[in-house]
Amino acid sequence: MLEFHRDQNQKPPAYSNNVRFHLAKQKIQELFLKFLSQQTTGELVHQLIKDIKNKNLNISQIPHPLFTNQKLTLQSSLSNSLILNQSLKSPQKQQGTPPKQSPKGDTVIHRIFFMVNRQDNGQITWREFKNSQLFESLQEVDREEDINKVRNFFSYEHFYVIYCKFWELDQDHDFLITKDEFARYQGHGLSKKVVDRIFEGIPRKLKGLDGKMTYEDFIYFILAEEDKTTLTSIEYWFKLIDLDENGIITGYEMEYFYEEQRQRLEYLNHEIVFFQDVVCQMVDLLKPEDDIKFYLSHFKEEQHQCGVFFNILTNLNKFVSYEQRDPFGIRNELLEHPDFSDWDRFAQQEYLRLAMEEENNENAEIDVMDPWDGEVNQQQDNQQQDSPK
Repeated sequence: MLEFHRDQNQKPPAYSNNVRFHLAKQKIQELFLKFLSQQTTGELVHQLIKDIKNKNLNISQIPHPLFTNQKLTLQSSLSNSLILNQSLKSPQKQQGTPPKQSPKGDTVIHRIFFMVNRQDNGQITWREFKNSQLFESLQEVDREEDINKVRNFFSYEHFYVIYCKFWELDQDHDFLITKDEFARYQGHGLSKKVVDRIFEGIPRKLKGLDGKMTYEDFIYFILAEEDKTTLTSIEYWFKLIDLDENGIITGYEMEYFYEEQRQRLEYLNHEIVFFQDVVCQMVDLLKPEDDIKFYLSHFKEEQHQCGVFFNILTNLNKFVSYEQRDPFGIRNELLEHPDFSDWDRFAQQEYLRLAMEEENNENAEIDVMDPWDGEVNQQQDNQQQDSPK
């Protein structure tokens, strides 16, 4: 970090504290700009993580070279994600490492941009950085020996879950997901109308060619789907439900999506929940001022509860789980990990499932190797050696 020294006998200029601060800030920016011209963004990410070690770094006053010109771009970050990989501590032992390690850095970068870049324009501003938890997460990365304890952005287990979920859907392993492949997500939990709108690019424009979903697209989807308490997730699902894009979700739009859910419940012989009952529940939850007109602000005011609204209209499995929920089980889960987000809980459960599946597969391979086969072969070899020539 930069340090400034002054002769003790030298009198400070007769500036106000505010003026002195801005002059110092301007000088720091000039020095950082010179430094910036000699380094790539990936190297600056690495430098930022190293700078966190200095406890005097004041995020509210001192800009980092990453944010000179007021933005950190997604493209430059991804092009240097391997440098970011080198900056992160790797766990000593993990279950079933995927064949390629390069997606790890990309996953971290996309998770950061999902949470921090509120405008979703691929450019993180200094203001967005200051208002996020990224700075604290980088400090935690420097302190922690086990990267999995840093659940925000950097967890290897979280990366492994995302990567494996993508790999399970990508049947031909071309690193692109078609609509039919995507529809299989979590046992066809999403309704067809929802899948169609996602692949039409309504909540977020897809990056893949020919209407296919890239790994980046999938990261944004799974983060939005499995944790509907974040502002980015709320905006994602609000856009998907808002058919006429007027910033209001009405009873008509709710019924449009719920009708498919009702038909699926009936087909699977589940108890039917009438639409009127759903509307009453959601009005009680979000408390709109004007009948059945839900604005984005209503969801943000109930940020940690509003996911139920979207689950009922979009995901049959989560809708049924909500109807059959065990309040005591939910309470115990919250008490066990009070600091876990919905995403943390999902990732933990999926990682344990994947680890168990891998262990079962290994045991199955061992079972195939019948120990009697080896004993019979040994007896045959002994008989051949003992037989007269």
